[in-house]
Amino acid sequence: MVAMRTLPPHITGGMLRDLLSDPDEEIRLLAYGVVDNAEKKIMQQIFMAQEQMPEAVTITEQADINARLAELYWELIYQNLVQGEVYNYTLERVEHYAREAVTQNDTLASMYYLLGRCALLRNKPNEAKEYLQRALFNQFPVERLLPWLGEVAFLQHDYSRLGEILRPLDNGTLSPTLQSTVNYWSK
Repeated sequence: MVAMRTLPPHITGGMLRDLLSDPDEEIRLLAYGVVDNAEKKIMQQIFMAQEQMPEAVTITEQADINARLAELYWELIYQNLVQGEVYNYTLERVEHYAREAVTQNDTLASMYYLLGRCALLRNKPNEAKEYLQRALFNQFPVERLLPWLGEVAFLQHDYSRLGEILRPLDNGTLSPTLQSTVNYWSK
């Protein structure tokens, strides 16, 4: 448990969820405390952002707050802090606030990226591709989009494009899992 504190939250979230059913009560309580604390921190930031919304006068301010809310709700998903119906609700909140943000400012590349990731989670590759391409058009870092565009191609059974999409990643520093995927599809 102590070593897990040095790992990124998106990795430890799943492990901590598994530890909630550990036979050792102390482990369960510690895992619950860590998960609960992480969720509370994010929820507190969500409440603070929601309280700022009535004070947002300009469209830019409103777009910024909506983007912040989308990112915070996404963090709950990314860190594996929500499950079941709460997960579905959280995903809906990400989509709602991201759509509001791009309605108010259609150049927010990170919101198109989040909408693309949400579409992938909902197994809607065509919708995901459209959002990810909009993110790219609005200068979202291409190296962060390529794995997800690769997933879109895979879900669309467009296997011939996978190598072409993933090949540029072969020159970068990748996680072992992503590196093996890139190696497989780009050779």
